[in-house]
Amino acid sequence: YGGGQYWQKEYDPYDPLTLADAHAPVPAELQGLVKEDRATPILIRQATIYPQGRIRTALLKGIDPDQMILSIPSSVLEPFAEGRSDEGAIPALVGTRMAKSTGLNKDDELTVQWRDVHGTFDARNVRIVEVFKTTVQEIDNDNLWVPLNRLEEMTGMQGEATMVVLGTASQPPGDLAGWEFKDLPFLLQDLHAMVRTK
Repeated sequence: YGGGQYWQKEYDPYDPLTLADAHAPVPAELQGLVKEDRATPILIRQATIYPQGRIRTALLKGIDPDQMILSIPSSVLEPFAEGRSDEGAIPALVGTRMAKSTGLNKDDELTVQWRDVHGTFDARNVRIVEVFKTTVQEIDNDNLWVPLNRLEEMTGMQGEATMVVLGTASQPPGDLAGWEFKDLPFLLQDLHAMVRTK
């Protein structure tokens, strides 16, 4: 969760149909924080994956390999970011739950299909470069993490994001047109409710 998140106004994590429109250029106020390594943008697109000949829905999440805000081992994507490798398959990270439910292992390849900014379907092969362990289901289940610049290129959404995660020491720059700030009490309300129930 970082120190809070700015969500593009159309984004609703409980409604995958909103993802088609849940992207916009990162505001200048947030771009400054990103350049200072005090925030990181994430672009989210709905996708269909075909692991081992089966079909299932998933989320393609673009993240900067150099980011230090979230405890995701995104740095393993660094050698495969655009311009640093001629490899055809798109590199991806998956969590252990996702790997188990799909039967995927490190170095496996699978086909991924998505829609670009114009609604046109496209498909490419993705190679799993790492399987990571986490206790946070929201970043594991049905998630494929890929380099942000590769996902921007694939979708035609250069410089855009679905959310921007602030670092824990970063102050939100206030109201931003088209973006809604979600603080930690909001982001953790489901967890707190579960704890109270137990």
